[in-house]
Amino acid sequence: MKINANNINVIVNNHKILTDITFELNTNDVVALVGSNGSGKSTLINVLANTIKFDGELLMDGKDIRTKNRANYRKVISVSFQNPDLQLFEKTVIKEVEQSLIINGTNKKEANKEALVLLKRFKFQKLANINPYSLSAGEKRILLIIIAISRKPELLLFDEITSNLDNKSTVMVTNFLKKIKDIIIVFSTHDFRMAKLLSNKVMIIESGEIKTFDDTKKIRRRNE
Repeated sequence: MKINANNINVIVNNHKILTDITFELNTNDVVALVGSNGSGKSTLINVLANTIKFDGELLMDGKDIRTKNRANYRKVISVSFQNPDLQLFEKTVIKEVEQSLIINGTNKKEANKEALVLLKRFKFQKLANINPYSLSAGEKRILLIIIAISRKPELLLFDEITSNLDNKSTVMVTNFLKKIKDIIIVFSTHDFRMAKLLSNKVMIIESGEIKTFDDTKKIRRRNE
């Protein structure tokens, strides 16, 4: 999968939020959007999710995403971690995953099997029958990621992936994300240490503009 952003601009109430954003992403890219509050990170996540209006061109495998029917735009999954409790509805962990599969077309019998396979894949099966609200903050975020993966996305978008997590939960989520392969992951963070730990590319955004976009290793060497 390839994503091309060409001269993306976002204007809200006559205020320019993003200016001339241009980049290319490919399968297995893990991109950290790094910047301070108000830099434009979350807005760019929303552009990639096709949830806000923008000027410019955003292509997925050569096709403009705005020509796609939103109902069929399921290969792009956006996950917000601002309040995981508002995104969990079922009585058990496995039911949360099952319901996601059913919504996306899997029949109930197969959904149970596939949900268990997913939980085992990520060593989460011991929590299958636990109430999601009793999970730790880190475990809730991992569950949301498993639910997102159940939809077989080609692009995963995470806004402020480790916000309000303690060190233990941050390590838990980071180690989990390293297991995910064969898709594009884009996550926003204000923590440059997190960016270096998890990503293979870093995009630094300041005042709505890309200041740097390069391989994480190259950026790390420049800062040493």
